[in-house]
Amino acid sequence: DGHLAYLGRADTQIKIRGFRVEPGEIEAALTRHPAVRTAVAVARTDSPAGPTLVAYVTPAPGTAPDPTALREHTADHLPGYMVPGAVVVLDELPLNPNGKIDRNRLPAPDLAPTGAVRRPRNPVEETLAALCAEVLALPEVGIDDSFFDLGGHSLLAVRLVGRAQAAGLRLAVADVVLHRTVAELAKRARPAVTAEQSADAFSPVLPIRPDGDAPPLFLVHSGLGFSLPYLGLARYLDPRYPLYGLQSPALDAAAPLPTDLRDVAADYLRTIRRLRPHGPYRLLGWSYGGVLAHEIAVRLQADGERVDFLADLDGYAGRTGRDESGQDDRELLLRALEALGHRRTELAGHGHAALLDLLRREAGPLADLDEEALLRLLRLSRHHGALMERFTPGRFTGDLHLFAAAEEWTADQLADRTGRWEPHVNGRVVVHRIAAGHEYLMHPGPQAVIGRLVDAELRRLDGERDRRAEGGRAC
Repeated sequence: DGHLAYLGRADTQIKIRGFRVEPGEIEAALTRHPAVRTAVAVARTDSPAGPTLVAYVTPAPGTAPDPTALREHTADHLPGYMVPGAVVVLDELPLNPNGKIDRNRLPAPDLAPTGAVRRPRNPVEETLAALCAEVLALPEVGIDDSFFDLGGHSLLAVRLVGRAQAAGLRLAVADVVLHRTVAELAKRARPAVTAEQSADAFSPVLPIRPDGDAPPLFLVHSGLGFSLPYLGLARYLDPRYPLYGLQSPALDAAAPLPTDLRDVAADYLRTIRRLRPHGPYRLLGWSYGGVLAHEIAVRLQADGERVDFLADLDGYAGRTGRDESGQDDRELLLRALEALGHRRTELAGHGHAALLDLLRREAGPLADLDEEALLRLLRLSRHHGALMERFTPGRFTGDLHLFAAAEEWTADQLADRTGRWEPHVNGRVVVHRIAAGHEYLMHPGPQAVIGRLVDAELRRLDGERDRRAEGGRAC
């Protein structure tokens, strides 16, 4: 009847930095190469830079597989996050007594740069090469080596950009994600300028992609207070759109906790207008951030400014129906890890200490926080939830794009939550049902769906604006 019933998985998945990877797809891509007889893909956790995808292959008769060529072959058939960081050629794959692959006996790969390493040719390349080596815990990085091939990921990219800022070089996180090598990054590095463009992971503004010739998209943090989960959106939004993540000043332990969501909106509004003095403005927020983005949009319109795009990722004022007040520290850790790419079922056997360690390992900049600071940061989400529950939104003139977590709510609950927004929107509430839970909206799959929908709407708005401009010139 045209419907697909998803019953679950009968195979084995592995997870690399929030991406769910099916090893069989990688192995099938490798074995399609004429020089490969058999292949196995695994996630290794013994790399200094964190979990790394590694493939092991055996040669077809009469061939000598080239690991670099095999990685390029895989990149031609699979998305970038599924390309192994290393390919190791073995005469035979080690087997256990039952004849199955003994993964414990697969040798550790050498992830250090191989072959002739091109050394830096100027001071900018020299600085960036040293910073890459420092962040990746490697002795040396050549100017043609890919940050991600050597074990980097988007959260380590934040750390790299922050250290580049401290060294006097301005880069965007999206530069590292898209351009990857020291040689390419050096072409895009500019002198560091204002504090607003700092890549400090917990500064009030996270400049995910500060460059572009279209109106920027401001991404308002969820209850967790930081914008790190938004990093992957840069893959799906046209490079013309600058991306700024707004983060809570209360991430700084010395800052007071906010007492009213209206005051928070006024503060963020000042930050936004420093970056972009006049509209049109474009806002997207997740959960608490969705309610906050709506209030910021209302205030911008009250100031006579134009807001042509407003999106809310499953955020609703008032009580949510979830028990937010009784969350203990373990529950806060679980929700933070879910937001950063984990599934709760995978974490069931983890104790408090193990969850803390996992959060530090996988969330890059969070590794620098001690336990007290980390738990204070997580408890901020409980405080934000309380602010949202006692807040009554204003009225926005325009359409609200509501990305609803369809797996979180029953049909009646979703209808109730959609209805809550209708009195506060003088326009349409455009509901996009996303097949995910609330904490999972920035996991790779849902993020790709949301990113493409947002990109399509922004392109539509720009097309209408261009047509109006053409009509005005014709008149």
